[in-house]
Amino acid sequence: MQAKARIFCMATRSDVLYKQLFSHPEIVRDLVAGFLSAEWAQSLQVEAFERVNAS
Repeated sequence: MQAKARIFCMATRSDVLYKQLFSHPEIVRDLVAGFLSAEWAQSLQVEAFERVNAS
């Protein structure tokens, strides 16, 4: 496999994995909560999350 094709394949696979990960609001909440203070994390409302298709 050529280098460009290998990089494209890896990028495509990464895109799919990110889209799968971020399609689950609960997982996104838990991920974001790991970077926020406890007070902010508790205030996250999963039902307010909005999925945006940007690619």
